[in-house]
Amino acid sequence: TVDGEKYRIFELEDAVLIPQKAEEVKCKEVVVELVTGIPTGRRDVWGQPELRNIKHVLTKRVPTINVKPLPAGAPASFTGAVGQYNFEVSLSRNELEADESATLTIKISGSGNAKLVDLPTVSIPDDLETYDPKYSESFKMGGRGYKGYKKEEYLIIPRYKGEYKIPSITFSYFDLETEKYVTQRSEPLELVVLSGPENKSNTSISSTSKSSVQKNDIELLNEDILFIKTNDLKVEKEQQPFTSSKVYNMLLYIGIAGLILPWFVFGANSQLQKRGVFKKNTSAEKRIKQELALAKKANAAGDTTEMLHKLDLATLLLVQAVSGLNAASVEKELAKKELASKGIEQGLINELLKVWEQIEFARFAPLNAKDADDLIEQTQTITDKLLKA
Repeated sequence: TVDGEKYRIFELEDAVLIPQKAEEVKCKEVVVELVTGIPTGRRDVWGQPELRNIKHVLTKRVPTINVKPLPAGAPASFTGAVGQYNFEVSLSRNELEADESATLTIKISGSGNAKLVDLPTVSIPDDLETYDPKYSESFKMGGRGYKGYKKEEYLIIPRYKGEYKIPSITFSYFDLETEKYVTQRSEPLELVVLSGPENKSNTSISSTSKSSVQKNDIELLNEDILFIKTNDLKVEKEQQPFTSSKVYNMLLYIGIAGLILPWFVFGANSQLQKRGVFKKNTSAEKRIKQELALAKKANAAGDTTEMLHKLDLATLLLVQAVSGLNAASVEKELAKKELASKGIEQGLINELLKVWEQIEFARFAPLNAKDADDLIEQTQTITDKLLKA
């Protein structure tokens, strides 16, 4: 209530902005078209005031946004993370046998531009067999940006007995609360393989030593260069490509027919429906009744906004089902002509348009409980009449 006048507030859009660079962002105008029902001084057969719709166009320019640059002195490990974060690095187990597995997890959690933050890389000794990490994330949008986490899980399988060290990992971000850069470092991790074959090619195993054994090494015993095998050779006739076979052509024709035939069938069905050969769509009738039921439920719960939304949707679906118009073409004057061309009585058409206008007006004006009940009853009555027509 402002200066004794009551207003209703509608939130049209809510957005979180995450700038990518320092600049002045000039936004466009927002244009909103509203419809207001103005009383004409007359009343309809139910005693409700008749209204005349007036369109209003409101414009407002979004304020210019000044994006400040990040301060100088960013650490080398800073990759653009802004907000507040926690950094975790852990091993699922520190002791295991050769050919068993352990999982190395790197996780960043917090709020800010988290979805745009890259996880830091990890240096794993070459003697440990590793695979591409399993990536996962979970975020929710809030008033301060994305909130959640992202993590990578590395599967590690040692092949040799020994002690392996995974060095510390560093992650940096810019804290919006303190307006300073924050650097977090994980503790070095140690993986102990209790039993297994000795690594003969690399007796000293540590994070700083360079391993001469790689994954899937190939050992050649007694021979450095092997001779090309020349005997017992078998020559086979080159097989005809599958794309040149009769089976391929047959499958191709069947596939094309499967794509084209439904188009002809459903296209012809649509044309016959337009000409009145088929009956009205029963699924549309079912949807209308569902929306009316939801409107009654919302009214019983005291949710007037949801009730009016469902009544408006039910009325729109009713006009489409009876007139044959699509959603983009539904407009009162055009609907009036189409309904008349379908042989609908003029009295029913006028009754439908009045109910439609009352629903639109009620969405922009206060509505008491009795008026809400009457509006639902009127919508139900005209729906029953038109579906039987």
